[in-house]
Amino acid sequence: MDCDFILLSCILTPIEGEDINTPAVFGEYIDIYDVSRAIEDGATVPIYYTSRLVKLDITGEGKKLIEEFDGEMDRKEEEEEENPDIIRKRNAGLALLVGNKERRELIT
Repeated sequence: MDCDFILLSCILTPIEGEDINTPAVFGEYIDIYDVSRAIEDGATVPIYYTSRLVKLDITGEGKKLIEEFDGEMDRKEEEEEENPDIIRKRNAGLALLVGNKERRELIT
């Protein structure tokens, strides 16, 4: 049985940089449907972005996490090659600090 196949891809955020390039992987764009066109078509409402800065309350434990994180960044490449889980575990602690419940409530 003969079949013709087409590689069809829907890329929501195409990337074009020095080390990665969406068109190089999937081919040239056949259509670009951006937010401004979607608004014109009535498919979506205008999107407005509001930048908010929320103070980060850092405890002694939080300061220690940041210092550890800074030290890890200095050794990041070396340690990631040896054991990527080390960096992930420390980054999880930093994410908990930044994403604590009180701070999230101020943002939303």
